Amino acid sequence: MGNKPDRYLFTPGSFTERLTNHRKVAYYPYDRRCSQSGGNPKHVCWALVPFVFDELLVDESLITTKDPIYDAFKVELNKLAQTTNASVFHGLGGIAKDTQIWKLNDARGHQKNADVAEAVWKLRSLLPGRTNAERRKLGRVAPNHILISPGNMHECPFGPPEEHFNAVPLPRQAGAGPEVVMIDSGYIRLGPIQRFLTGRVVFAEWLERSTSPAGALQYVWRPGVESPVGRSARLDQNGDGLLDALAGHANFVAGVAAQGCESVKLTVVSHGAAFLDLDTVTNPAFVTEAAVARSLWKHHGAPVINVGFAFPTLPNAAVTSVQDTTASNEGPPSWTLQKVLDAIFDEEEEHLIVAPAGNHGCCVPQYPAAFSLQYDNVIGVGSVSAAGTRSDFSDHGPWVSCCTEGENVVSTFITGWDSKPTEEPEEDGPLAGQRPPKYFESGFAGWSGTCFAAPKVSAALACDIAAGATPQQAWANLIAGRPQPAALEMGYLLDGLAPY
Repeated sequence: MGNKPDRYLFTPGSFTERLTNHRKVAYYPYDRRCSQSGGNPKHVCWALVPFVFDELLVDESLITTKDPIYDAFKVELNKLAQTTNASVFHGLGGIAKDTQIWKLNDARGHQKNADVAEAVWKLRSLLPGRTNAERRKLGRVAPNHILISPGNMHECPFGPPEEHFNAVPLPRQAGAGPEVVMIDSGYIRLGPIQRFLTGRVVFAEWLERSTSPAGALQYVWRPGVESPVGRSARLDQNGDGLLDALAGHANFVAGVAAQGCESVKLTVVSHGAAFLDLDTVTNPAFVTEAAVARSLWKHHGAPVINVGFAFPTLPNAAVTSVQDTTASNEGPPSWTLQKVLDAIFDEEEEHLIVAPAGNHGCCVPQYPAAFSLQYDNVIGVGSVSAAGTRSDFSDHGPWVSCCTEGENVVSTFITGWDSKPTEEPEEDGPLAGQRPPKYFESGFAGWSGTCFAAPKVSAALACDIAAGATPQQAWANLIAGRPQPAALEMGYLLDGLAPY
C-alpha cells in the first residue's frame, strides 16, 4: 500500500509505530548520504516524512492569481482535490496570503508512493521551478506534515524518560521577567511544574472535519482540551499498560526553562493533548504543520518562542538513490511556517524562535530549526554530551545554529506512574530494547534529546533580556567568544548552560 510502505520497521509498541499505523497517516521514507565534514566519515541516514493521508496545504496566491502560467496548476488541483473551506490562519489576521487546506478526492493508497506525495509532485511539476529561488517556492503546495516532538523516528524523543528520585531546585513562582512561549506537546496537569504554570497553559486548536448544512465538506478550527480526567487515563490513554511516549513532554521542557532562568515567565501551548490510536471528539491523535503554524502566529508576541518540534519536508521528487546533502531535490522549506516567520520578521518588536534540530543523527534539514539559514531570528539547537562531543542522536549540518548539553537532562515530569513500563524501550545499555518497570512519583525525571537542549538556550536568552538586552543583543551576547567546532557541524558550542 503506497500510503504505508513497509520498507522501514519500527520497534513494536513504540510511539512511532503507533503513529504511522494510524488510519489517517501516510508517509514517505528516503535515504540521504551526509557529506564529509570536520574529519567525520560520510554516513547514510534516513528520513521519514509523515503527513495527513489526504490533505494538501496550498498557498492562497496560487488560487487567486490571474497569471495564465498557473492555469494548468489550478486545473490539475481541482481534478485531484476539493477545498475544505478552511485555511491555516482563518480569523487571526496579519497574514497577507493565507494557506488553504484541500482534501484529496482519492487517497486509497493504490499508487507506488503515498497519494499525497504523488499529488504534490504532480502539482509542483506545473509550477515554475528552474532556479534555486523558484525551487524553494515549490513548498507553496505541500502535504500537511505531521510533526513529532523531535525523536529519532524510531523512538520519541530519544529513548524513554528515566527515573529520578530527588527534586531539583525550582523558583518559588513564575517570574515577572520576559515571557517565553513553549509550543510543545503532551502537557499533563500532574507534577511540580503545574503550580509554576497555573493559568498559563493553553491547549492548542485542532481541525475538525464536518459538513455544512448544505452537505459541503468543511474543516473548522476547534479549541483544544486537556487529556481525559483521571491519572491512569492521562498517562496511558490507549490502555496498553505503557506510559504514553509524549505524556509529560511539555512538563519536562517547561521545567528546563524554569531552572535555567528564575525570572522567566512561561506560557505553554500544548498540542496533541490526547495521544490516542483513533481520533476523538475532543482532540486528534497527532500534531500537524498547520496547527503548529497557527499556534506560532497566534502566540508569537513573546520575545522568545521555543517551538519543540522538528520535521523534514517532502522532497520535490521521488528519491531513487542515496542523495548528498546538496541534492537539488531536497524538500523545500515549510511555506506555511515561512509565512509566519515573514510576518514576525516584519514587526517592529524583536522575537527569537528557538527550535531543536531533531534526534535522527542525520543531516536532513528539520524545520523550523533549518530556517536559521534564512532568518537571523531563528535558532536551531543541537545536542552534545557532557564531554562536548556531538550526541549520537543529534541532527547536524549548516542549518544548526548552536548546540548545548542535551543528554541526561533532569527536569520536571509527571507523578502517578508506579512500577510499570514506558511505551518507548531502552535505547542502549544492558536493557537495550527492553521495557523495565519504572516508578515516576517524585515529579522529576532524566531524559535525552535536542528538545531538551533547546529550552536551555531559550532560558539563557530570556535571562539576558531580563537584564535589559534586546532579543538580538541577547543572542549576540550568548555566542560572543564561543567556538564553532567544525567536527560538531552544529554551529556555536554553548556548553555549560543551566540546568547543569
